Amino acid sequence: MDQPAKRSPTGLAAAGFASALISLPFNKELILGAIFGTVLVVYFLLFEGFRTPVRFFAFIVACGASYPLAILAVMFSGLTASESLDITLAQYFVGGGVGAFIVLLAGMLLFGPPEMRGDTLGLAFFGALGGGILGLLGAELDRTVGLHKVGDLGVALFFVWQSGVALILGLLLRWGQKRYLSAPQTPT
Repeated sequence: MDQPAKRSPTGLAAAGFASALISLPFNKELILGAIFGTVLVVYFLLFEGFRTPVRFFAFIVACGASYPLAILAVMFSGLTASESLDITLAQYFVGGGVGAFIVLLAGMLLFGPPEMRGDTLGLAFFGALGGGILGLLGAELDRTVGLHKVGDLGVALFFVWQSGVALILGLLLRWGQKRYLSAPQTPT
């Protein structure tokens, strides 16, 4: 039987950073989300003791869908002032938030304690704010360092967002573990 995450926050952040490193050659591909999900699944398998292929597959699919859905949210956000190909910082916030919401919701539902499921929607919305901020910070870092090109998402964005969202997932899973599995159980 699977146990909830034990060492998630720092380990997942490191896995998120590793996924960004692995993603560098695929910067413009729609498989970036699946790469992110696969690296986190490898972390769950090796360090957290999860052994559920169906959950792993579902998480990889959710992460794979998060990237194109985030791009669609950016395209339809209407936050651009012109018809330029350049993405505004507000759009990075929207895309980062949408992607984070999908990843966090799936991660908490699949790897969190069952008792946590009632809180996952609200926690995913809260975590999505963090994902939006990470998208904004990553894009601004790319622009400040000079790595940003019109129409390109940039390298720093992936390192900041993937590491940060993995950390947020780890913190949420740790919170769920402490809240629901450490609390004294009352007989019903």
